[in-house]
Amino acid sequence: MNNHMDYRGWLATAQEYLQIAESDLGLQNYVPVVHYGQLALEMSAKTIIAYLHEPEWTHDPSDELQDIIRREGRRFEQRLGKATVQEMRRLALNAKQFANWHTWSTYGKREAGKPYQRPSELCTPAIVADLMPRARHAVALATRFSAQFD
Repeated sequence: MNNHMDYRGWLATAQEYLQIAESDLGLQNYVPVVHYGQLALEMSAKTIIAYLHEPEWTHDPSDELQDIIRREGRRFEQRLGKATVQEMRRLALNAKQFANWHTWSTYGKREAGKPYQRPSELCTPAIVADLMPRARHAVALATRFSAQFD
């Protein structure tokens, strides 16, 4: 596999998912906004991971991204700057924080002793307001990262 080519596909997917989330945001369709916003975060992290190797098939790539930052952080700092590496760390945290939203926006949520919550009950304007700036920032970071290595 040529990872230097493969990461472009992950980036294109992240950009597409963000575009879908933005379109649904304008319609106040919060379930797909959360669903595709989470995926935009996930695919942005996988863009960076795919530069070095095939990402794992999980909705939470945070540990894998953190591992890459630990191993390659100095090289990335030299090429991209310390601030960008800090943004990559933040992306990993955001990916972890929102990973479960993939499931919740698809199936809803059931917790012990509590009634089932439908995706439409979970995906609120407050969740959207928290997620979307992070998704936008993640895609912008992945785009900048990719431009540096093309």
